[in-house]
Order: sequence, then C-alpha cells, then structure tokens
Amino acid sequence: MSWTTNLPLSLVASTVLTLVAATSTTSGQQARILVTANAEPASVGQSWKLFAGVLVNSSSSEILLKAIQMPGGYVGSGTFFACTVEQWNPHKQAWQVLRQPERGDSPNLKTVRVGPGDQVEVCRELVPRERLKQGECMRFKLRQSWAADATFWVSDAFIAGDKSTGKVCP
Repeated sequence: MSWTTNLPLSLVASTVLTLVAATSTTSGQQARILVTANAEPASVGQSWKLFAGVLVNSSSSEILLKAIQMPGGYVGSGTFFACTVEQWNPHKQAWQVLRQPERGDSPNLKTVRVGPGDQVEVCRELVPRERLKQGECMRFKLRQSWAADATFWVSDAFIAGDKSTGKVCP
C-alpha cells in the first residue's frame, strides 16, 4: 500500500537504510528512491516492520506518475502507486516479485506531479517479523504508470531484518 505524504522526511521514518540514485534511461528523468524503516506501527502490533520508499526527484524537470486515488469514506482515501516489492532469490540469482499491485478497473486514476527537488512516498510494505529474522534482501520497484512497459526506478537492495546473518545483497 502506498500513500502520499507532505510530512518532512525526518517524520516519515525513524531509520534510513539506504539512499539510492536510479536514473531512468528512457526518459532521462533522474530520481532516487530513499528506503526507510519504521518501528512497528502501533495498529499492527509487534510482529511487523514497516518499510517505505520515497521518490525524490533530483532532476530539473517534473516527473509525472500515474496513481489510483481512493474515493474516501469506508474504502479509505489513500493514493496507490505502481510499486512492486521484490526479494532476492539466491538460488535463481534473480529478483522475485513478492507483491504486485494491480490497477484493476479503478476509475480513480490520477496524475501525481513530482516537481524538481520534491519527494513523495510511493511504496509501503509491512513485513512479518519471522521473515525479518532471516535477514532477507529486498527492494522496491516503482513504475511511472500501471503499464507493464512503463519507465521505472529501482531502489538499492536492503536487508530487511537481522543484519547479523552475514547476507550481502546484490
């Protein structure tokens, strides 16, 4: 699940795991995804950890992202981006999708403008503590739109959980 935020980055997350510069090769738009980890959200208890990805536009031009805006009320009012959570599979030597967002037939598609120097939270993932004990290598992949062939940005891999396992992410 992803939401936009107008909060200062220091309030968005308590621990910065990695800072990533990923350049889109097809559009020339430079941006990076800042990956952060929060302590357990009070609403889900002690068995989860929240990771978030914030897109920072480091170019001199505006970046346009397609997102789904929920209508509010009972279903909520969040903004959802085409952000995938991936986990490294050392046996296959490849990234595998853990969660793939689907646009479905939502009529609430909107364009989010990220101006030069601006930032917006585009990815959010709750990871169960039992997975964290193994120190899993994970990353976020953000597509500019919901199209499969859209321009995308990828965060650096980060170890979600116990770093004492000695795992090194690719």
